[in-house]
Parts: sequence; C-alpha cells; structure tokens
Amino acid sequence: MTYRVDPDPRSHNVLKAKLAGNVITTEPANVNITVDPYIVPAFHFTNTHIRLEIASSGLKGFLGGYQPWYPMWYGTARAGYITEYAASIDVPGLYYALKKLADADPDPKTGENRSISLTYAVEAVPAFVTTGDIKSALLP
Repeated sequence: MTYRVDPDPRSHNVLKAKLAGNVITTEPANVNITVDPYIVPAFHFTNTHIRLEIASSGLKGFLGGYQPWYPMWYGTARAGYITEYAASIDVPGLYYALKKLADADPDPKTGENRSISLTYAVEAVPAFVTTGDIKSALLP
C-alpha cells in the first residue's frame, strides 16, 4: 500500500521521541488527527504520550492523553435514535458519563472539566509514503 502525505497542516504532527531497544517513546505534546467528518471530525489530544514497540510485523503500542469529551459525544449523538437503536448506546447516559468523568482542562468560568483522559491501542503496518501527487504517479 502507498499513502500520500495529506497537505493539510491540521493533520501534521511533529513529536520528539527516544528509541531504546525496540521501543519508541515520545515526549508529551499536542497531537491533532483529522478523521471522519460524519462521525468525529478530528481528535485534538493534549499532553499526549505515545509508546510503540517495533516488531517485524509493524508497530504496536498506545497513545494516551486528554481529549475534549464533547466532540466525542456529539459524534455518537448526532444520529440520535438510530445510534440508540442500532448500537444500543444510551446517548443521554453517555453524555452524563463523559461529563462526570472528565478530568482535565477546567472551564475558567464554571470550573467543569472539558477534557477526558484516554488511551487508544495503536497498531501500524509497514507502508510506502509519498509526498508527491499520487494521481500523476499512477498515470502512464
């Protein structure tokens, strides 16, 4: 598989990291990842730590940090009753759980936390990356 680097600067992240043995560990940083505009348009992580083990099959590890909880909830809730029916998710319950469990980034006016700590499992496989125009590379 070959992937083209997205020219949109919103998805570019540069992190400082250390390699010790077969483990890559990053220094804390803010990370932005554009995703699916119909579900969750973007992830905006703060105080992000990434730990990846290098194996012959690729990379495996974790990304942990803080993320605003409201966009996560809205991505689930915007389909309303369809989400509740098809995925058996209690949308109001999810709202109150995320709001209650939020543990970072307090609002200066209300004191309520706007972000929630989280950890994602990460797996990556080897791929080719090009910065050139992929369409011109495929045309004869």
